Formats: sequence, C-alpha cells, structure tokens
Amino acid sequence: MIRRLLPIFAFMLMEGLALAEGKDWTPELEAIADKCGLPHDSLKWIDGSVRWFKPESATYGQSMCVIGELRAKGIPIKQGFVSDGS
Repeated sequence: MIRRLLPIFAFMLMEGLALAEGKDWTPELEAIADKCGLPHDSLKWIDGSVRWFKPESATYGQSMCVIGELRAKGIPIKQGFVSDGS
C-alpha cells in the first residue's frame, strides 16, 4: 500500500515546489523590505528566484531579518554570495 502511495506523494511535492517558484512573490518581498527597514528595490523577484541587492548601509540585524522572513514565508531562495573584491 505504501509503495503505491509513495509516487503520488513525490509528485505532489514536486508540483507544489513548481507552483511556489512560478508565483510572483513581489508583494511579499516588498512587505519583507518594509519590515526589515530596507528599500523595496533591494529585494526583487527575477527569473523564479529572489535577488537581494543588499545596500552597503544594511546592518547585520537587517540581513538576518530578511533571511528569517524569506524562510518564514516559504519563498524559494537559492543562497549564494558575491564579493566585490575588496
């Protein structure tokens, strides 16, 4: 019985992830920016993922606020860090 249901559950899980990535999360990102004290243009939904253009003046607390809110709202994120070379 469980072996029959396992493929169904796997399909439902994959379908849910596809729906989450296909949604436009811009309103939620603007709410996160407001809550964390960042400008709206610092969080953007581009090509199915969040792009975070962190202002140099952003504090550690603001950064942790953004990460926590993205996770709490279930917004799909791919984390990576880019250095400016300094």
